[in-house]
Amino acid sequence: MRKVGPLLSLGLNFAVTVGIGTAAGYWLDRRFKTSPWLLLGGMALGLVAAFVGFFKVVMPSKDGKS
Repeated sequence: MRKVGPLLSLGLNFAVTVGIGTAAGYWLDRRFKTSPWLLLGGMALGLVAAFVGFFKVVMPSKDGKS
């Protein structure tokens, strides 16, 4: 069960990370009136961060830990 634990929250972590990036981009767009560029940039940054976190959990490390 300990090996499955980190996998159980992957979907929520992915959605929250993308949501935070999108919300930050939306807020910056409204502040600087650059619509839709910062929204798209925030969404892309959120997606990249979500995939990095996803692969850190899913892919085994090369040093044998976890």
